[in-house]
Amino acid sequence: MVLFCGNICVWRDYSPVFCFIFEERLFRFFEPLEKKENIMSIVKITPATEKISCQAGKSASFQFNVSNASEKDLRYGIQVRADDDAGEWISIEGALERDLDADGDTTVIVKAAPPKELVPENEYTFRLRVYDALEPEDAVESATVSVEVTPQKCPKLWKLIAVAVLALLLVIGGTVTWVLWPEATMKNYEGKIYSNVSNELEGQGFDINITYELSKEGSGYILEQNPRGGDPLPEKNAEGKRPLQLSVSAVSTPNFIGKIYSQELNIQLLSNNFAPSVIEELSDKEPGYILKQTPRGGEELPGKNAEGKRPLQFSVSAVSVLVPNVVGKTIAEAENEIVTAGLELGEIGYEEVTEVSGEPPKVLRQFPDSSDEETRVLPASKINIVLAKHVVVIPPLKGYSYTEAKSALESMGLRTEQEIRDIGDSDPGLIINTSPSGGQHVNPGSKVKLFVTADKVPVPPVIGRTPSDARKILESVGLKVTNKYSGRSGPHQDITVTKQLPAQNNRVLLGSTVVITYPRSIRIPSMRKLSPSVALPGKYKVTNRK
Repeated sequence: MVLFCGNICVWRDYSPVFCFIFEERLFRFFEPLEKKENIMSIVKITPATEKISCQAGKSASFQFNVSNASEKDLRYGIQVRADDDAGEWISIEGALERDLDADGDTTVIVKAAPPKELVPENEYTFRLRVYDALEPEDAVESATVSVEVTPQKCPKLWKLIAVAVLALLLVIGGTVTWVLWPEATMKNYEGKIYSNVSNELEGQGFDINITYELSKEGSGYILEQNPRGGDPLPEKNAEGKRPLQLSVSAVSTPNFIGKIYSQELNIQLLSNNFAPSVIEELSDKEPGYILKQTPRGGEELPGKNAEGKRPLQFSVSAVSVLVPNVVGKTIAEAENEIVTAGLELGEIGYEEVTEVSGEPPKVLRQFPDSSDEETRVLPASKINIVLAKHVVVIPPLKGYSYTEAKSALESMGLRTEQEIRDIGDSDPGLIINTSPSGGQHVNPGSKVKLFVTADKVPVPPVIGRTPSDARKILESVGLKVTNKYSGRSGPHQDITVTKQLPAQNNRVLLGSTVVITYPRSIRIPSMRKLSPSVALPGKYKVTNRK
């Protein structure tokens, strides 16, 4: 009884707390149910119009705008809900399941293609259904759109008759022209101003070659033409044009801007006592297009030079080279691409970066820029680049072989230079020091000098050998030989090496010179071919015996 009463007292004292805890847990239990919302309820479908018209046998497209007003991305599917049999010829273009970003919108295109044999009715209707790809039953539909199908149009009879009559007239007219004028003749343009008839001539397909002649008639008059007026039209050339030679008067400098500076034009200028010179410029025009000329067209003719020619300077559109995009590449890769494109690597700049990397530095920028891969320059132009300036620490390489050290430095984007040093009896081909030394920081692309121990060979013994044998022995081990004489040998004495320097077994650099010493031989002349008086001169009496 006491326990029961105590429990009542406890409940009475703490009942507000228990009620609060119960209400809070109950609220948390139902909270997800209250916050859960229909995702498709916030998807809006807006048709472009309420009604479209389509001819049987042809197709028409129709657009819907689908927007997502929620704060989360949506994976949705689309369907066409059509009445009657319209679903067979109304379809959706593109994928049937798509992604729509949060607060985004997109366009869905529906295609209506009623068949030819379709009997037109008043109208067909359909709706666009958009559903959640994860929960297909969660969907929303658009407003109803009407499709009016009209019957297929047949060409009118009078149009067919008109086309047939026109074709017949063309055939008859061509036949009459061929009979009455079997051969077309050249029109006479002499005395006309060339600028007034140039468009007419080009429109008729003439390949015009102009020769300018100084005349008092005024500038631009056609003085002569070949073929002459009334002559038969010239035959077409390989390009399908009829050649026409015109002689045009000139009291001022002719205008060549807009023409192509070709070999034919150059010959034409030379034949008219002009001395043309060309400067190439970058342009979006085709190569050889004349951009400027000095003097300009219409200005006074230039004076003649010492050779009797009139100087005429042209600025023409040059043959350009596409600049490769080398940003993000190493200096070796960048140089290779630039040279391959017919350009030159220009100045190399450096820009400090915070990262410390052992990889070769990459190109950060280039001038001119070619990020759009459409920049063009003149051939042999210089491309300047900016490399990332990483901190490159030269590693300690003492004791490594030259090949190992060279490979390690080049992998870090550095260049190498070799210098041979004679260091006692040390093993050949080993690194004894570097400049800059190990541990120092250098810029990428810097040159590091490697001091390498020399390759040495022991001097073989050659004392007692003949000079020719000694030379062969020394040269066989990569040494050079110099002769030195000391004294004379007897008439029948063998000549051998008496001294060598450096002495035998001394280690010397490969390619060093060894001096061998041996006596000079005495040569006794033969007396058989000499006359007795020459062979035995002086007090000796010569008796000839027969």
